[in-house]
Amino acid sequence: MAKITEWESQYNGQTYTFSHEKVKGKRILKVNGEATEIKPGFWSFLLSLDEPFTFEGKEARFVEIGGEFDIAVDGILLKSGKPYVKQPKWIVAFFVPLIPLFINSGVVGAIGAIVGAAALQAVGRKLLPVLIKVLISIGIVVATWIVVIVIALTIAGGWQ
Repeated sequence: MAKITEWESQYNGQTYTFSHEKVKGKRILKVNGEATEIKPGFWSFLLSLDEPFTFEGKEARFVEIGGEFDIAVDGILLKSGKPYVKQPKWIVAFFVPLIPLFINSGVVGAIGAIVGAAALQAVGRKLLPVLIKVLISIGIVVATWIVVIVIALTIAGGWQ
């Protein structure tokens, strides 16, 4: 049985009921009971769900941020009330140096790479200047590698 996520949000003084359900690989978003199929694209696969749909005659975005679903309209996330920041596609470039950790470093490296990638995604969604996001992303990649190496050496007994 599919898991259904439901929530209510306000927009233009009206309350809307939203629900999301994943059925046989399809994502169904319902707004006040009216169903729309959301077709995640390549970037939603790499980053996190962020797909357009029509809401009240406008383009809106159905997003997943930190495991929570939300709707972005007019630059605002309806459920949280926070500003909507589109995940920059360039953040994927910072995932590349984490791939060897994930593939070649056992459980410790895989966990480190996953945590690093999650941190990169979080930074990408912050309302910060691009240069600051890039510098923080570099720091995350370097810190991830250092932490994994230190933990691996400690476990192997090579760090004394």
